[in-house]
Amino acid sequence: RGDSWVAYTRLSRICKHRGDPEAAVGLLQSVPEGHPFKARTYPALFTLFFVMNDHARGIRNLEEAIRACGPSHRFVKDLGRLYLKAGRKAEAIRELVRSLEYQPDDLDTVKLIGLAHLDLGEYDLARGRFREILDRDPDSYQAMIQLAELSLHEHKLEEAKEWLDRIRAVQERKG
Repeated sequence: RGDSWVAYTRLSRICKHRGDPEAAVGLLQSVPEGHPFKARTYPALFTLFFVMNDHARGIRNLEEAIRACGPSHRFVKDLGRLYLKAGRKAEAIRELVRSLEYQPDDLDTVKLIGLAHLDLGEYDLARGRFREILDRDPDSYQAMIQLAELSLHEHKLEEAKEWLDRIRAVQERKG
């Protein structure tokens, strides 16, 4: 294994691409505490667990990363993403909101919070998050689509049409 992070990542990728992601996990988890590469293993393990749909181990990995390295935008956002993927929407919202403390301009995180509220049936909160995106990026296709779909869901057909017209206008302007 040596002392090269490049060697660790290449070996873990080889294992993953050969259809043995568990070997890649084992390799990355074998990096001892206190080793200079240990902090780098957490994001790599997150990616593996996310792709493997292993939410429980992914969540434990990120909780350990936060304990060992301290909270960061990336660790907290990734934890929120895993909670979201695991269907734990309220916990996802909590962590995603927390991640905005580290990077308040991350519109992708705002979108994820909106989607979680939408899944929980919290339509006003979802609408507020999608409008927040539009306040910062008036041409956000994703936010307008979500607002159009939300309007349709609530049988507000005229409002949905207005959102779709706005989307079309943005597309025409951008070419």
